[in-house]
Amino acid sequence: MAVDYQVLRARHNWAERADFALHRPTGTEEFLFLHFKSPVSFSLGNHAPKRLEAGACILLSPKTPHGFSPLEGRLLHDWMHFFPLDEPSFSALQLPQNAVFFPQDTPFITSSLRRIEQELLTQEPHYERAISATADTLFLTLSRQLSAPPIKECQSGHLASFEELRHDLYRNPRLYHNTTKMAQAVQLSRSRFSVLYQKIFHVSPIRDLIRARIERACYYLSSGTQSIPEIAELCGYQNEYHFIRQFKEEMGMTPGAFRNK
Repeated sequence: MAVDYQVLRARHNWAERADFALHRPTGTEEFLFLHFKSPVSFSLGNHAPKRLEAGACILLSPKTPHGFSPLEGRLLHDWMHFFPLDEPSFSALQLPQNAVFFPQDTPFITSSLRRIEQELLTQEPHYERAISATADTLFLTLSRQLSAPPIKECQSGHLASFEELRHDLYRNPRLYHNTTKMAQAVQLSRSRFSVLYQKIFHVSPIRDLIRARIERACYYLSSGTQSIPEIAELCGYQNEYHFIRQFKEEMGMTPGAFRNK
């Protein structure tokens, strides 16, 4: 059964200044979902701030004190303020509240928040239904990921090296021009690598490579002064026009339009 949501505000790939610092001693009146895409110092309740690495998520219930600030340059994150209109059904998803968690697959979070943000901005017919449906899919997907069965033994032997590879991929996509380079990094054949990557992260390596490039491009466009050709090269593209075309396919706008936004 679908859960209906009222989304008040949402942003994807939102960049804050390096000197940004947020402190909410009484929390928010609504639920708040956060997905950090760069390291952050995060405090919850009366606890001392802790370092959270990129990829960390937290679902804050109303009136939960919290605060955060960037650790390495500008902060980049996705966020959404919302109310579930049926809290018992929302609670049945068993998503951890007021606790940090790391989903196996995070790029879908950004794409979901991008769709919600666009619907809020354009307010086309039935936009509230579209927003609610997207939010429901987002939280259902997170619930499934967090309740997924443990990785099988044949995969667990590769888990550490695959997680290290993926972390490096999202920080340095320019180092990986194709899946062959990715497979070489973990010393596997390309075919065996592709099968294991899909099983562990629930996304194909080529699709994840594209996501990593686009996410890194969003970071540079939001926080740097590099030109479009320079960003294309930094993200692993051999051709500026290929970069622009792929960016538009993923983000619904050109890199220049994204920077101006």
